[in-house]
Amino acid sequence: MRKIVIMGASIHTGNLGVSALSHSLMTIISSIDEDVEFNLLIPHRKEEITSLKLNDKLYNVQTKNYRLSPFSKLKENYLVILILALFRKFLIFNSLKERLDRKIPIFSLIRNADIIGDVWGGDSFSDIYGLPVYIKEVLIRNVVLSMRNDFIIFPQTFGPYKKYFSLFLAKKIFKKSSVVLARGVEDISLLKNTQGLKEINISFCPDVAFMLNASVFSKLKIDDKIFLENKELIGINISGLMLSNKGKYGMKVEYKELIIQIIDFFVKDQKMSVILIPHTYSYPNPLSQDDDYLSCQKIYNNLSNEIQGSVRCLFYNLSPEEIKWIIGKCSFFIGSRMHSTIASISQKIPTVGISYSKKFKEVFSTADISDCVIDGCSATNEESLSLIKTLFFKRDELSHRLNESIPKIIELVKISFQKIIQ
Repeated sequence: MRKIVIMGASIHTGNLGVSALSHSLMTIISSIDEDVEFNLLIPHRKEEITSLKLNDKLYNVQTKNYRLSPFSKLKENYLVILILALFRKFLIFNSLKERLDRKIPIFSLIRNADIIGDVWGGDSFSDIYGLPVYIKEVLIRNVVLSMRNDFIIFPQTFGPYKKYFSLFLAKKIFKKSSVVLARGVEDISLLKNTQGLKEINISFCPDVAFMLNASVFSKLKIDDKIFLENKELIGINISGLMLSNKGKYGMKVEYKELIIQIIDFFVKDQKMSVILIPHTYSYPNPLSQDDDYLSCQKIYNNLSNEIQGSVRCLFYNLSPEEIKWIIGKCSFFIGSRMHSTIASISQKIPTVGISYSKKFKEVFSTADISDCVIDGCSATNEESLSLIKTLFFKRDELSHRLNESIPKIIELVKISFQKIIQ
């Protein structure tokens, strides 16, 4: 049985996009070789084992953790691991290394893995979310690279790197990795044209979440179940990140007002029903202002009574597969969390993305719908709403494009991973 180690994505997290990455990676790998053992190497409070059904087979997925908390056990303490990894590097005798590895579970896991790769949350191989967070994650990757020379970087977005120091750290990881998979063609050009990276083994592979299976959610309330049966149902994913952090990402669009304008258009002008779908959230207790569940509530409460009658906020504790199934009930979808749009696009639903970063454009280009992305940092509300209306009225054409592109994406992901796994 081969041991597979995945870094950068948890099974259970309020960010269903990140969970979709881990579920999808394991789904793809188990479809190629079902005789595998999955391990997640992530920042987490404790080690645990979770049962997960993948391709009709039950797997016990093991989480090996590391923590920065001063109250953590020494063997899982982030700083202790970094210091001992440096110490291990200078040990001459393998017997001493093996003895140390038995004391530190992460070392043993890294050394004994048949395949170890990193998806880094899909878009966190960048300093866009802050340099301290980036450096913290770079250092733990360097622990792996100090012990292995066959590290795989799974499909993700690279950059932007606001500081040269961030790029310097990234280059070291790229150079030491055996395989680098980019989910955007532009990322390949970016890295190949970067000094010192011309020889890295990089290739294109679409986002793995295109391979996520949809799973029926059977615990819907009766009125929600009836609402979802609307033939012309418009799905809107509202990002708490964009609603509460406009200044942080240089947003030009007035996001709250735009969402309300979009809802008004579909309910008043098109006489359609709208469902508000969170994708990064903690239900029923939001953990921060960035929570999509909280943001959906805020938007709903700002609607008139007349409009509210045709709008539903759907809140349950859902898996990535279950929320994909709900998104699949929509005939047209607008999303601001990228993996909510992948859940839609992969089901060939005409989709518009409202973005604050380049990752949307990359993924939408893969599906031949790059014209369906609104850049929230440059577009006005008027321009954004106009584009949504235009795309809605030509949704049949978009459906045709997706019917052509999605099978090709699925096949490309399969081929890319067969080269790695077999």
